[in-house]
Amino acid sequence: MQAPPPIIWRETYYPHIFHKEIRRDVFKTCGCGVLITIGILIICLSIISMQLGASWNPTGYTSNVDIAIVNNDQNTIGNTLQGALMNTTVFNWKLDNSITNPPQFIQNAGSWVVLTIPANFTKNYYASLQLGAPYKQSVVLTYDQGRHFNGISVITRVLQAVLILINKGVAFKTLSTVPLNTSRVDMSVLRSPISFSEVNINPVSKSGLDNACSLCLMYLFLLSIAGLLFSLILYLPLIGKIPTWQIFLLRKTYDLINTFVVSCGIAVVLVWFGAEFKYTFWAYWMFMWLVMFCYFHIMELVIMIMRTYTVFVSPIIMIFMFATSAAVMPNELQSPFYSVGRGFPMYHAVKAARHILFGSDGTELGLNLGVLIIYSAFFFVVNSLLFFYGDYLRRKAAVKAATKKVEDANKIKSDTGTTIDHHDEHELLESTVDHDMTTDDLISDTSVVRPADIKRALDAQDKKDEQTNAEVLEAVAQNAVVV
Repeated sequence: MQAPPPIIWRETYYPHIFHKEIRRDVFKTCGCGVLITIGILIICLSIISMQLGASWNPTGYTSNVDIAIVNNDQNTIGNTLQGALMNTTVFNWKLDNSITNPPQFIQNAGSWVVLTIPANFTKNYYASLQLGAPYKQSVVLTYDQGRHFNGISVITRVLQAVLILINKGVAFKTLSTVPLNTSRVDMSVLRSPISFSEVNINPVSKSGLDNACSLCLMYLFLLSIAGLLFSLILYLPLIGKIPTWQIFLLRKTYDLINTFVVSCGIAVVLVWFGAEFKYTFWAYWMFMWLVMFCYFHIMELVIMIMRTYTVFVSPIIMIFMFATSAAVMPNELQSPFYSVGRGFPMYHAVKAARHILFGSDGTELGLNLGVLIIYSAFFFVVNSLLFFYGDYLRRKAAVKAATKKVEDANKIKSDTGTTIDHHDEHELLESTVDHDMTTDDLISDTSVVRPADIKRALDAQDKKDEQTNAEVLEAVAQNAVVV
């Protein structure tokens, strides 16, 4: 027996990428790839530019920072220091000798820093020079570190540098106007007549806790997106199986539970790291719940509108709101562009969080909470309306598809000499709606149509077609026509 010939496998022929048959497809694919790359590059540059610009050169904007001067001395050195400070343009100086309680003035958002020149400052200074005694009085700098940790660090550093430079002018004036006992004078005091002390009314015990008012809110935004995606995944299989209002109720219940649990977890983490709440743990928890609920509904609208493009849009929205929220630097130390953040919820969330956590600047707490509540309510209503409207459009399309199926069936049967009467047509259409709906509801496009019902209706129609065909064949066989 002769062996069969060996099987020779031939490789499939693929034309090269410049072949005229596939050249257009190759160029189209490459063009789409280039456009996607350019889009990603633009997104990355936008994110990096906004984030870096939020903290770029804060010392160049210190002239926007209000600093109050309280001159209780009203004498040579006090007036000299006051004049020297007012002649500089480093800060926006405001002379206000009526301030008697600097901490309370700062708490009322009067100024970022209150510089107080104590009473009898000149007299005691001259006396110490004559007697050779150490000079103990100093200029007092009162500020609120909890108002903005990074911002206060920049402001106090620049202010101290200004005072050191002004010291030289005050020392020169002292040498030219006061007879000194050079054998007893303390030359270190003479060279630097102005010393300063600091009063921090709301210290941030741990610098990392400042992230609870900044990065923590950005992470909350990311968690909101994740929770919303899980919500969509959970409710999609229920479409067509239960009424729409029940799906809506389940979704909103899940949203409340999800935001409630996640916000609690964030508050617990802060306690774990040693946060000392100026109010209570519960106040911070409920506040974070409100913030996450607000983020949740904002991103729900973005997903409903942008759909698959949400992957590209959501990072831009998040970084834009974070950069303009004064979380990294206060608006006074940023470019004027970043002041637009006052109209977005994250700015008010950051400011309210600083007050709840550190107890600083609560003059706008009501405004901050009000803005968050208004944003939440507005997007909740808009999303609810769009949800039911989208469901209405989907049902309308299903009704149209079922109606077209009946029309096509009638056309086929008219070609074969048979038709579906009006009663059978309405019976078929009514089988696609809930039992508590009428045919008039269906015709007005306000009925509830479910995919499972439509499938059953189409199966019933196919069965009717088979029966009708059988009747036609039987009638032809008997030389009769059944109309």
